[in-house]
Amino acid sequence: MLILQIIGEISSIETVPTAEREGQDEVGNDGVHVACWVEPRSDTASRTLWGRIRQSLDGVAEATDVKLNFSQLFAVDEVTGVPRLKVVWMPSQGVSTH
Repeated sequence: MLILQIIGEISSIETVPTAEREGQDEVGNDGVHVACWVEPRSDTASRTLWGRIRQSLDGVAEATDVKLNFSQLFAVDEVTGVPRLKVVWMPSQGVSTH
């Protein structure tokens, strides 16, 4: 069993989540998804958990037995060194977003 816990907040770099529509999928869902960057809060607990986020993502990849590419979902700010994780929400199959 793999548990991934993140304590963070929406990144100030991209303060408003973005919503995109990709058309309908094969079962008629409307393809809407929402994405935002999440980064650690300034408290010790959050910073401690985020210190191992890359290893945690590698654990997710191992648990799935699929080669996952996190290059567009994980970044470290070059100036501040703050890690960020892109979180994408897509409705479950058959759920209407209307």
